[in-house]
Amino acid sequence: MSPLDSEVQISICERGGPDMETKKLGGFDFWRQTLNSCQYVVAPMVDQSELAWRMLSRKYGAQLCYTPMFHSSVFARNAHYRRESMQTCPEDRPLIFCGNDPDIVLTAAKLAEDHCDAIDLNLGLSKCHAELKVPITCKIRVFESVEKTVQEAVNIPVFANGNIQYLSDVKRCIEETGVEGVMSAEGNLHNPALFANIDPPIWQMCEEYLDLVEKYPCQLSYIRGHIFKILHHGLHLHPDIRDMVGVAKSVEPLRQAVQLMKERGLKEMEDGSIDPRDGIFGQLPLPYWYCQPYVRPSPEEAEENRKKRDLLTRPSTIEVLVAEKGLSKKKVKKRLRNPNKDFDGKKKGLKCNYNLCKGCCRKKTSQEVIDCEALEKRKHAGSAGSNSDRENNTPEDSCDVNSENPQINF
Repeated sequence: MSPLDSEVQISICERGGPDMETKKLGGFDFWRQTLNSCQYVVAPMVDQSELAWRMLSRKYGAQLCYTPMFHSSVFARNAHYRRESMQTCPEDRPLIFCGNDPDIVLTAAKLAEDHCDAIDLNLGLSKCHAELKVPITCKIRVFESVEKTVQEAVNIPVFANGNIQYLSDVKRCIEETGVEGVMSAEGNLHNPALFANIDPPIWQMCEEYLDLVEKYPCQLSYIRGHIFKILHHGLHLHPDIRDMVGVAKSVEPLRQAVQLMKERGLKEMEDGSIDPRDGIFGQLPLPYWYCQPYVRPSPEEAEENRKKRDLLTRPSTIEVLVAEKGLSKKKVKKRLRNPNKDFDGKKKGLKCNYNLCKGCCRKKTSQEVIDCEALEKRKHAGSAGSNSDRENNTPEDSCDVNSENPQINF
């Protein structure tokens, strides 16, 4: 089904011009009456805030959405581009149209003004405001000087934006800055239910989004990008699913990839076969199967991550270790990501003098005639079967270390 076949699509009018008999609201009147005093805002995102995504975000608490950042000159001259990109429906309000070129956006805005509630610019122009039926909003940078940012005398509603990953960030931002509303962009892409203060399963969000795509069609590249974002933390644990998403030529293969992720995630929930918080560059806040933000590393961490990523993606390194150790590529990559982790399945005693598991501690103290306080305490506590355990201990029961500062071996 093409975008032109959608029943909910509204074609963009070729005419424009302000209705002089209709009073245009501005400032706080516009925010209160037209935008319904909104606080939770989905920011404009290139190729990412299309109708299907806006409707999913609205379902989970978003009170205002922006269209994607459109190429104003193309929008103004190309009717096909307008029909394909500017899709909306009655439930998709309030909505703000976003253009990228103040010098030409007036022409584009006059074609869109009947289908949105405001026009957004990187820096608004008074000429546009005077010529349009709807108000103008604009995005500015915050500087150290208040005067340089915006004059205190300007009485307009303000939205803040930047590093909004959880609903608690929204509330704290409003409390500390006094802004009227808060935008989320990347946080919303990883968890479209952010404003509802929930962390739903990743496959649930993907399924709901793909259902909306059937109703509100859009370009496959947009859809694939959203699936990559939502599944982000699970794809490094299941690289074959990442490949499925990457080569998908229609919505159906994407559904199959999501279903496979769901099946594996549910299985791993039950059997505990993996560490679900094992992120590629550290522990995740939640198990990978829940929607959660992607936290960008610091410059120092980014450099360290680059080195680790190079190691993980260097075919020669992986192939050599696969041949030498007789392990699968997946297991080799897991050991490369976690060089300080014990993969022998033996939990090391936290109180052992030699940082060994129970079996290795017993073997070491027996062979070297030395003492371990933790082992002695277990003996005095009458641990059942300790003698037989020592007698039956074999090399297979050990964690394959021979020093007081064990190193992880493959």
